[in-house]
Amino acid sequence: CFFFFSSRRRHTRFLPVSWARRCVQETGGSSKYNDMIKMRCAMNDVRIFKPETLEWKYLKTSGDVLEARHNNACEIVGRSLIIHGGVNDHERYLDDLWELNLNVMKWSRAICREPDGMTPLGIAYHQCCSVFTKETQPFSLYRSGKDHRLVEKKYGNFQEGIYFYGGKLETGEVNDEVRLLKIGNIPLDWVIIETKGAQPSARYQHSMIYFEPLISLVIYGGRNDSLQQPCLDDIWFLRLDNLTWLKAEVYGKQVQPRYAHSVGMMGQKMVVFGGMNFESYVNAGVNLSLIHI
Repeated sequence: CFFFFSSRRRHTRFLPVSWARRCVQETGGSSKYNDMIKMRCAMNDVRIFKPETLEWKYLKTSGDVLEARHNNACEIVGRSLIIHGGVNDHERYLDDLWELNLNVMKWSRAICREPDGMTPLGIAYHQCCSVFTKETQPFSLYRSGKDHRLVEKKYGNFQEGIYFYGGKLETGEVNDEVRLLKIGNIPLDWVIIETKGAQPSARYQHSMIYFEPLISLVIYGGRNDSLQQPCLDDIWFLRLDNLTWLKAEVYGKQVQPRYAHSVGMMGQKMVVFGGMNFESYVNAGVNLSLIHI
């Protein structure tokens, strides 16, 4: 399906990057509901929003054709934008990984190697987050940054790369696995991360962000329809230096449980915006959570 408007839902957004001069970008998603064909069509375009001029701009891409999808995971690594999984127009869950070279705006399918004995499953509604230090920021998906021994000396023993968590598998199962995509070589390697401690409930349509002062991934909210309280409001930290899960103690005004929301970090404050619960859309106010170290 093809439409000439850009109104959409279930797309992915990513933070401003230097090459785009403080532009917020979005890709994929699904269109408005079309009464004629009785469906929402998945999309595969890339657009940027410039806050200074309040303008949207369509980015023309080349290379291989990225299958239209929604609810995929998305991240920027150096000058590479990566897309993983999602759901296509026929409600089929996808398992592929794609790279958009932001220098030349060219799509290509990434070459990955699964762990021994593992068969990739289609997945959607999951989250990914890149974890690199300032000393080792990669140039692209296949080109690493500086000497990684600097990381061990300064930050302790943790693995850098792109971390993936949660989501819904093509089997209908809700995923609770933590995976790491190790970059810098061809093929890219998938690694299953073994964690310690009591872990969060499996979930999808949650949020995940990296909090550098604690060398931790922060998981918030999401949904799991098999639970007694299917809409979640808990906050979890995964310490990457020892791979231990920690549940945050939350004080102050209670925030509505939610899924399909957005988060960002401002210093030690996690900013939460929007989302849904099983009754309605959540109020569009901005909620701040201060993280005490």
